[in-house]
Amino acid sequence: MALLAITTLSTSALLCSYTVSISCVLLKRIRGQPLPPRRWSLGRFGMAINIAALCFLCPLFVFVFFPLTTPVVPSTMNWSSLMFGGMILFATVYYLIYGRKQYTPPVFLVKREE
Repeated sequence: MALLAITTLSTSALLCSYTVSISCVLLKRIRGQPLPPRRWSLGRFGMAINIAALCFLCPLFVFVFFPLTTPVVPSTMNWSSLMFGGMILFATVYYLIYGRKQYTPPVFLVKREE
């Protein structure tokens, strides 16, 4: 069961990061804002591909937390959802209390060529 929790937690973290990054790109496309320079582009199909990716990732993110067996008892429960939620809660509280005062965005660390 420990291996299940570890793999589910890592899979859910990956799916969450993909969802956040694709959502940010899609939001910029919807607002009509220019995207940063890139090596290749999806062209006019980019928005449709981003929407399709989100339609695939959102249900998958929910289903990854389901337990593998029925009936569900505490020993067969997939506790990854509790661990994932706990880490999100901890990270949010940490950022609100300490991180926002100490955080330096990467944009300030990049030297601009002028």
